[in-house]
This record gives sequence, structure tokens and C-alpha cells, in this order.
Amino acid sequence: FVDANGGLLPYEIESWNPGGVSQVWVRVPQIAAGSTSDYVWLYSGNPAAADAQDPASLWAGAAAVVHLGGTLSDATGTATAVTGSLVPVVPGAATMGRIFDGASSDITVSAPPGSAQDNLFAGGGASPGGTISAWFRADGWGEGGYGRIASKADSPFSNGGDPGVGWALELDGTNQTLIFEIGLDQDVAQWRATAGSVTLGTWYHVAVVYDESLPAAPTLYLNGTAVTMSLMGSRSGTAGSDVAMDIHIGNHAMATTRTFLGAIDEFRAYTSSRTAAQVQAEWRFGTGVRAHVSATP
Repeated sequence: FVDANGGLLPYEIESWNPGGVSQVWVRVPQIAAGSTSDYVWLYSGNPAAADAQDPASLWAGAAAVVHLGGTLSDATGTATAVTGSLVPVVPGAATMGRIFDGASSDITVSAPPGSAQDNLFAGGGASPGGTISAWFRADGWGEGGYGRIASKADSPFSNGGDPGVGWALELDGTNQTLIFEIGLDQDVAQWRATAGSVTLGTWYHVAVVYDESLPAAPTLYLNGTAVTMSLMGSRSGTAGSDVAMDIHIGNHAMATTRTFLGAIDEFRAYTSSRTAAQVQAEWRFGTGVRAHVSATP
């Protein structure tokens, strides 16, 4: 893949089917709507060509990119292993996803201590805060009514109790919505999205942008639109380090007690606060606004 000036573009092949549809991620500098000068070239048909995939450059700025279709891995290379239990492949929203059984399914994204996946929402630095995102389709509210989309916490937090460290993004079956929570040394800060935001059996793209050093609430985007987040209870204390835990997709990070029921696709974590435009671009991809390329050797 090259741009209009002949520069090589980083890419990653998620799946390759010579006789059918293939999934390839390409980092494109710009293709403006209606432009006649912005384009990319795809060169193919040379079986002797070296594999030039460069997922590390493609996903620069991300701490984790787990496509969830085919072989489980972290495209950024941050995680040393991604392992799944009872999570068969199913059609997803972006590409292919995994189904979770609401009882014991789990995916673990294992990274060494001190990696970019640790303390993702810590403030300070040039790009404070962090972002997590995923596609999900809830077929039920999950184990205990609080099925986890993703978690990196040493406590289930239990409705504001059980203070601990880390974070979790979960369903709230009672209010048919989503909760994002952060463990503090004196409390658990929990924010709930507007009641009735989630309908069972429907695909959604969710993203949470948060800087734990600021008093502001996290910004939660649902299908590219920011929704109101209300603090449940109080927010007291400071966040501790979550370096001892791995990221888990579809369950609680320390035990399979909050299993998601339904499908999850394309989990990502970033070491910066993504903009509204960047979040909306991810959402649009899953709605079908993407590039389709037909090539004839």
C-alpha cells in the first residue's frame, strides 16, 4: 500500500481469503470527501514479495488492539499473550468477534508489568488520560446483571462497595445502560450513563475517555455520540496502580464472576484521550462506512 506520493503505508492483514473477502487495516494519511487527488495504491500479484506488514506503526499510540476474530493477539505487540476460554468466533460489527456465555467465558490480555496497558487513565504528560473502546451486542445483562465488557480491576466493586484498584466498563441490567468505574483508596467512583441507553440484541460501539487526575466525569460515547454520565454516590481518594492485573475482555479481571452475555468485537485501548472525531471514525467503520477494494491481477 502506498499513498499518492509513493510513500509506503503501514498495514496489517487480519484475514486473507484469495477467493473471497479479506480484511486489511491500513493507516491512511487522508482521503477527503469528494477529493480527486487523495488516494492510495494497492500493489499485488507478486508471490515473491516480502511480507511488509507493520502493525506497530499502524496502531501507534494504542496500548492494545484485539480484533477478536481468528487467532487472538494484540496487534500493538504490547501484550505477550491473548488467551480465550469458551469464546467461539462469530460475525462481529467491525469484522469478526467472539461470543460470551454469561457464565464463564473470558479473554485475558497479558502484558508485562510497566507496559502501556498499566494505569491507562492516569493524568499528566503530553497526552493525559486514556481511552478504551469496543463493539458489543448484549443478549442479556450478564452475570449478576453487571456483565463486563472489559475490566482491569482487583475488585468487582459491588455497587460502590469493595474499594480496590483498576477500572471496569460494564452493563447495568437494572437501568438497562452502562457503568464505568474506577477504584480509589477510599471509595469507588462509579458513573452511570442515561437509563435505557442499551437495548438487548443490538450492536453498539462504546468508547470511554477519561483522565483520573481531573474532577470531570469520564466521557462515554455510544455510537459516536457522547451520553450523559451521572456520578453514583461520591468520589473520594486517589487511584492506585493497576499494574498487578491484566486487561480482561468479557469478564471481571480477578474471577469469572461478571461474565458478559453476548458478542464483543474489536477491543482497543489508547494511552491518550481520543477526540470526538476519532471516536466517531471508529463507529462509522462498523456501520459500513469503509473502503472496499476490488483488485484484478
